[in-house]
Formats: sequence, structure tokens, C-alpha cells
Amino acid sequence: MEIKAILSLIVAAVANVMGSTFIKYSTQFKDKLLSFILLNLLAILVFGGSFPFYVYGLSKLKLSVAQPIFLVISYLLIALVAIIIFKESYSWLKIFGMIVIIIGVIFVAKG
Repeated sequence: MEIKAILSLIVAAVANVMGSTFIKYSTQFKDKLLSFILLNLLAILVFGGSFPFYVYGLSKLKLSVAQPIFLVISYLLIALVAIIIFKESYSWLKIFGMIVIIIGVIFVAKG
């Protein structure tokens, strides 16, 4: 498996999580229109900037490998952001489910 492609997907996933975080955070500024607009524009820029990294990863890896890698990294990072920044709670059942997903992606990547 090509390391550069995996790193490219990691960059795309991190940017995707950043964009989602900016959008979620912007909803706290609905009464402050300028902050709301700037955060959403920043999200659009980050999403757009992630696109070439995502395309590169998809071009070098099998789709059945690249997409699960991207999704798991995004999912895990979003879970961390939700817990750390937005103070969302996670149950042991959700944590167990994330572990199962990670193991599944490892099997897909190795297969």
C-alpha cells in the first residue's frame, strides 16, 4: 500500500473534520452574522483545499480500501472533536462500536 496515498487521505480527513467543526461552531454565532459567515467561508475553503488530497488518495489506492480509511479517520477525529470541543458524551457502547469499525477497516486494508 502506498504511504503517500494514505497520508494524503489523512490530510483530507483532517481537513474534512476541520470544515465540519467550523460549521458546527458557526451555529453558535447566528446572531453575529459576520462571524457566522466567516466561519462558514473558512469551512468551504478547508473542504475545497482537502479535495486534491482526497483525489490523490483515491487515484493511488483501491476504492474499497481508500474510502474506509478516509471514513474511519474522519469518524474518529469527529468523535474526539465532539468530546473535547463540544463536550458531547460518549457511552461505552459507542466506544466499542468505534473499535469494531477500526478493526473492520484494518481487515479491509489488509485484504
